[in-house]
Amino acid sequence: TRKESSAASDVYKRQLQQSAAQMEVATDTVMGWIDATDRALLTTLAIGIPVALVLLMPVFAVVSYAVTNWGFTLKGREGSLVAERGLFTRRSVTLEKRRIRGHELQDNPLERTRSAVRLRAIVTGLGDAATRAVLLPTGPRPQVASVVERALARYDGGLRRHPRAALPRRLIRSVGPFLLTGAAGVVLDWNWLVIASAVLAVLGVPLGIDRYRSLGHGYDGAYVSVRSGSLQRGQAVVERSAVIGWTWTQTLFQRRSGLANLQVTVGAGAGGYTAQDTSLPGSVAFAADVTPELSLIHI
Repeated sequence: TRKESSAASDVYKRQLQQSAAQMEVATDTVMGWIDATDRALLTTLAIGIPVALVLLMPVFAVVSYAVTNWGFTLKGREGSLVAERGLFTRRSVTLEKRRIRGHELQDNPLERTRSAVRLRAIVTGLGDAATRAVLLPTGPRPQVASVVERALARYDGGLRRHPRAALPRRLIRSVGPFLLTGAAGVVLDWNWLVIASAVLAVLGVPLGIDRYRSLGHGYDGAYVSVRSGSLQRGQAVVERSAVIGWTWTQTLFQRRSGLANLQVTVGAGAGGYTAQDTSLPGSVAFAADVTPELSLIHI
């Protein structure tokens, strides 16, 4: 038995050595190609490929949307909502209204330019099933608001803006990685990487600002709402009765700025929705206002 174990160990070590050797050869090949390739060509590829992908994304999105949501219909039927859609495969989903605890509005920058939004139901027992809880794939915001008012319940409260200290954190996250890659390009003398990183860093500034502007949370007496994101912005609206707890998390940098992430824990949908970079004292007061029956102890 010991001999068999030793033989198996030797085989495993040889496989690891072979994998390491293959990885080293592949790395040397890539580095050699980069060193031998014309810098102008590398710069063109580094900028052209991302630009081409960005330009093609709307085309891919339109085709995918048309195939998936062909002939979409939403009907009310005996205490339930029935959604049907699909071109090649027709899918029908029935959601009981008594199990719906709220809804979620989602959009991206392209959809926001057209005032379009997607609508999902937050349902108990369904989990975070993005495709099964769809109530409206993409539609004009007024039409979506009409569907929410007729089929669910409208949220009438506003959203509280988050502290100004959250803005630098959004800018660091959207710009910082490209500054690091740009610095690496300077050290390695790769001008193409420096140029590409500089372009992406500049584009990261409005992205970080938009992420900050999207932050918000609110309560209208019946529903709690939380919003965040930019490239994929989401606003969740859940019944106050569905809130079963609160979770605060703080990183070292958040503690220095007096910020915290507040998660609204619910027994439906994704299980929780987070208000990012809120004021810690303000978030505690907010939770106490929504659920005064819960004992909130701040340590």
